[in-house]
Amino acid sequence: MRWFTRTDALVAAMLLVAIPLVFGQTLTHDFVNFDDHDYVVNNPHVHRGVTASGVGWAFTHRYFGHWHPITWVSHMVDCLLFGTAPWGHHLVSLILHALASMVFYCTLRSCMLPLWRCAAVAMLFAVHPLRAESVAWVAERKDVLSGLFFTLTLWAYVAYAKRPFSGVRYLLVVALFCLGLMSKAMLVTLPMLLLLLDYWPLERFSQGTGSRRAAILVLEKLPLLAISVSSSLLAVWAQGGTVIALEQMGMAARLLNVSISYVAYLGMFFFPHDLAVFYPHRGSHQQVWQAIAALALLIGITAWAFALRRKCPAVLVGWLWYLGTFVPVIGLVQVGGQGLADRFTYLPQMGLVIAIAWLPIFRHRRLVAAIASVGLVVLLCTGWQQVSYWHDSETLWRRTVACTPANPIVLNNLAGTLIESKKYEEAAIYAQKALTLDPSLSLAYANRGDAKAAQGRLDEAIADYETTVQIRPDYFLGQKTLAELLLRRGRVAEAAAH
Repeated sequence: MRWFTRTDALVAAMLLVAIPLVFGQTLTHDFVNFDDHDYVVNNPHVHRGVTASGVGWAFTHRYFGHWHPITWVSHMVDCLLFGTAPWGHHLVSLILHALASMVFYCTLRSCMLPLWRCAAVAMLFAVHPLRAESVAWVAERKDVLSGLFFTLTLWAYVAYAKRPFSGVRYLLVVALFCLGLMSKAMLVTLPMLLLLLDYWPLERFSQGTGSRRAAILVLEKLPLLAISVSSSLLAVWAQGGTVIALEQMGMAARLLNVSISYVAYLGMFFFPHDLAVFYPHRGSHQQVWQAIAALALLIGITAWAFALRRKCPAVLVGWLWYLGTFVPVIGLVQVGGQGLADRFTYLPQMGLVIAIAWLPIFRHRRLVAAIASVGLVVLLCTGWQQVSYWHDSETLWRRTVACTPANPIVLNNLAGTLIESKKYEEAAIYAQKALTLDPSLSLAYANRGDAKAAQGRLDEAIADYETTVQIRPDYFLGQKTLAELLLRRGRVAEAAAH
């Protein structure tokens, strides 16, 4: 920390003011009915707080398609401190994001990089509206927690690399990396990122004979790479049935989505509007010409960054950071029905803002300060607005429907939320809209059935639930609800069968 000056302290203070300005409102937010209850409130291993059996469960079981024991333990600590009061869980997520942003800044400065560029990078990353999902969504704790360990690993690696070899420092890098992987497996690309940092800003490839030095640096990463492979295998095991088979979605559709998504994420960074919690995968409905145009743009940017490598190596490193850290979630291995997600940008966007801040056009400190100041004001306002949509479940789903109106899953989620609020007539309308778009959506029949049952229209509710269990015979709650409805109609034998 010998580089730390009064100006650095001012930057740190600005971060500690800006982040609560955007995310402090989450302290008044509720849990949302999108995994939060399954993760915390209704999870007996978590809501009991930190117990030996709970910690044992976290390390030995997969749940909700994940194996991230450190994340589970963090939720347990929250419950120990705050119970199931939402404000406490939101507070911890806010603090973790603030720490990750601070450590990111400190990592850049410890490489003796220009203060004003580092400040702009850290600030634009910290308050961007794309951070809203990671910070305001309690179930996405894994993002901010793994992000903190990610930045700590980078900082520890810089400290290790700038001094003579130390086994203790190397083991610290390994330990922090493991903690990050046990928070979220997205960190698996970090060993390759460390090689990029060896190129710039650490310039370790130029220290000694070229090929011999490169071989040493690669060998140095092999233990970390072995840990990444192990974590990837654990992630595949944990995801289980949530992984979409190639028979359901072919490789052609996946490759089209990869190309389009990379460019879509760029658009979301520069024009963060209509951000939603769920963007459905378009599958075979994607346009080939869009994918080709997107691929051409990506190749062009990569070639341009490579051409600038001697003059501005940071641009190449930041761009490859952006491309590389997206690989685990870009859709080659498709998990779930989303085509892309705001939360996936947490680590890649760090590299993107580095590439932008070191563009040749931003050589002068005043220009960087002016553009960053304007951008910061805009992002503070749009970020605050985006976080406000996470206030409660109904607000979240209404906003998501407004952003993605032809989205049957989101329409159905809003229907379910309206049923919880006893707005049955409106719930039936949204369930019907979902079924118009996707007649095979079994849960939409169930929600429409619930709405009709609450209105006393039992025969229509029974018909909806019969369709639900016909589509999904293994949906036990649907079978149980249908049995209850039949029993209310006096059809005892049929009820017993269900």
